[in-house]
Amino acid sequence: MFLNCRLYLSNCDSINQLDENELEKKILTGLCFSKKGVVVSPNILLDNKIDFLFKSKILSKYLNEEGYGSFIIRGKNFIQIGSFQDYFDNLPNSYKVSMFNGKEKGKLNKKEIEYLVTKLRNIDKFIKQNQINLENADLN
Repeated sequence: MFLNCRLYLSNCDSINQLDENELEKKILTGLCFSKKGVVVSPNILLDNKIDFLFKSKILSKYLNEEGYGSFIIRGKNFIQIGSFQDYFDNLPNSYKVSMFNGKEKGKLNKKEIEYLVTKLRNIDKFIKQNQINLENADLN
């Protein structure tokens, strides 16, 4: 391990719209080289193509065994939510969804909302299956 602390994957990745392979490399590299794992914001999961998280049996095995506790999602008032769907539902309608070119949440069409609902369910499933740690972000 090169880093003796958690590696925070910044939210600007949402704006950069990294493709799935680049984001996978970033997360896996962070897990490999940081002794304490990675911290991601909820927006990285919402706004990027992250299907690799749901498909990787090796990642799931690592997160449930050797890397237990090494993947953290940290967001504002995050522990109080019941699910990622709840988190998204509680975002204001003015929230800009990067995956839809910054379109405001309140202006999403039916097809975009259906896509997001499926994605949110997959994220919730990933969190439960891999015992992902959820933390509140201290904004003070």
